[in-house]
Amino acid sequence: MRIACLDCETNYEIPADKIDPAGQLVECCRCGLVFGVKPKETPITVTASKQQERTGLGALFYILLLILIALLAYLFVVKPNYLKLISGEGLKRLSSVATSQPAPAIEPSSAALVERVDGSKILVVTGWTQTANLKEGDEGTVTLYAGDTPVGTTSFTPGVTATREELKELPLSKLEEKLSGKPLGAFGEKTPFMALFSAPPAGVTGHIVKFKD
Repeated sequence: MRIACLDCETNYEIPADKIDPAGQLVECCRCGLVFGVKPKETPITVTASKQQERTGLGALFYILLLILIALLAYLFVVKPNYLKLISGEGLKRLSSVATSQPAPAIEPSSAALVERVDGSKILVVTGWTQTANLKEGDEGTVTLYAGDTPVGTTSFTPGVTATREELKELPLSKLEEKLSGKPLGAFGEKTPFMALFSAPPAGVTGHIVKFKD
């Protein structure tokens, strides 16, 4: 199973059976970003848009792109090429879909519950967007759904994320302050984002990501 870090774009190849079928948080050993992954064979519940069927040419292009990425990673990646699996901490993978206006997310985002050192739980939604479609000051929103009913909304700033240790150990006020700050540094073709729900509602089945006009 091939995974790309949402922040530094480092590519990883790990066995799918090492990932919890219900979803799993992983930490990039290159930059420390925490994000959710799920085995490809497990279907994603789409709540906002219908997935278009890939054409033959599209599938061929995707395969060639993966080969190119693998070659580049082999030639240039010098840091340890593995991900730390974060397990046994009450993590729950949520069905998700990302739709964006006007800057669409490149791939579906991921949501997971994180158990903090004080025993409380937060819900974190992570993903990435096309940098070229973002303007200075752009913000996005994440809306949680229980079935078809919205049950919570929060905003985020593209390019602002937190590490696994910060998610688990920082006081909530400090964590919220960090994630509401300004991006540090420039990004390449893709910019990561992270949205925080400090008191996630019960019964959440999915979420939708949107970008403000």
